[in-house]
Amino acid sequence: MRIRLPLYFLLVVLSACNSNSDSDGDVYFGGVVINPYDKWVYLYEGEKVIDSVLLNKDNSFMFHLKEIPTGLYRFVVKPEYQYVFFEPGDSLMVYVNTLDFDESLVFSGNGDEKNNFLSEIFLKNEKETDKIVSFYQLPADAFVRKMDSLRTLKIKELEKLKKEIAISDRFEKVAMGSVNFINFRARELYPFINASHIETASLNLPDGYYDFRKEVDMDDTILMSYYSYKKYLVSYMNNVSYFKCLTDCKSQPTSTKFSIHHNLHKLSLIDSLIVNTNVKDMLLQDSAVSFLINEEDSTAINEFMHKFDGIIQNQEIKMDIDGLAENVLRISKGSNLPDIWVANANGETVNLMQMLKGHEAVICFWDSNLIGHFKNEHEKIAELKQDFPNIKFITISTSANHEQWLGEISDNKLDVSTEFRALDFKKLSEDLVIKNITKTFLINSDGTIKDSSLNLFDPVFETYLK
Repeated sequence: MRIRLPLYFLLVVLSACNSNSDSDGDVYFGGVVINPYDKWVYLYEGEKVIDSVLLNKDNSFMFHLKEIPTGLYRFVVKPEYQYVFFEPGDSLMVYVNTLDFDESLVFSGNGDEKNNFLSEIFLKNEKETDKIVSFYQLPADAFVRKMDSLRTLKIKELEKLKKEIAISDRFEKVAMGSVNFINFRARELYPFINASHIETASLNLPDGYYDFRKEVDMDDTILMSYYSYKKYLVSYMNNVSYFKCLTDCKSQPTSTKFSIHHNLHKLSLIDSLIVNTNVKDMLLQDSAVSFLINEEDSTAINEFMHKFDGIIQNQEIKMDIDGLAENVLRISKGSNLPDIWVANANGETVNLMQMLKGHEAVICFWDSNLIGHFKNEHEKIAELKQDFPNIKFITISTSANHEQWLGEISDNKLDVSTEFRALDFKKLSEDLVIKNITKTFLINSDGTIKDSSLNLFDPVFETYLK
């Protein structure tokens, strides 16, 4: 159930707005955070923090924003976030309970109708995610009808809002983006996911299937803060580069999403299709991260980076990606396992590389906050130990609290000889390029890396052990 923001907060912010007649264009943004995990509230423009405030004793906060451009922003109450649209003169308040963030969130004050609309659409988009995934199995005509139906309902809601209040062109563009981009992304993903059927001509896309692309301005930065806009552009580039390759490179075997062949195509398309530098750099960065964390062939990595470095213009992004590439190369197939310093159950510091000498090994990671993964991982390892008794299965906890970790080992009756705790998981995750806790390493008996991009839960994982 949505709760209206307490009246006294509206009076406070309205009083603040009226106290200075010279600040008619200023924006006031405040509210109340129930059950906060963190004492700070952050305000982002794109990926950049533009302001932050400390919660008061009553968990209230207030931003006073001078000369802030009209547009879409993101406020973060860790670990959650939501979008907010500001126009000059807005005096906006928000109520949110972190235990039920999306459902509890409600705006009040000047500008509330616009932002409550965006919040409701965001919530609908979240709830539709699983439903849309099920649509990918449908024939193309049925898929299009389903997607059209979802989009039409939201457009009707926007038309209703336009009859009730006056909205600016910029807000309408943002509102249409919130409606469109989850929908358009699904339309890009449908042929990409079903690509194998296209080769046999069994996936017949209706005439005009891609007409929705005419509504997308890929160089418009007003939506740069919006997550689904970025995800749409990434999916668009994947789709276009894949099928362009399928048409133009008939002598090549069909490339996968992560292949060097496909990713070189994608870099060229981003460079040729995107004019706006910020949008181009964002897409290049996303493509580089996606490729590098899934690639372990040094030749392919060097080929990709040569092309990437020749296109990217943002030097900060270039340095970050160059650093990531260096780390990936250090853990590529055939490289020596880097020094991994961990603590054992006795509190002793251990170098895993030295300990594993002469043994084939599997190295996995776990976080006690991810209970489902923790249980599934250890159950899977118990099965594998039976089938592969000559392989050492090592599990490393992300925990920074040694006593808590020992308690978790004891409570779950884990084997202390194969359980270790990272001394500094942040550094370890950077050194080993751990972007997902499911990442699994396979180590040869001579200490070299056999594979650094495995997943313990991959159905074919056991074939790598054989």
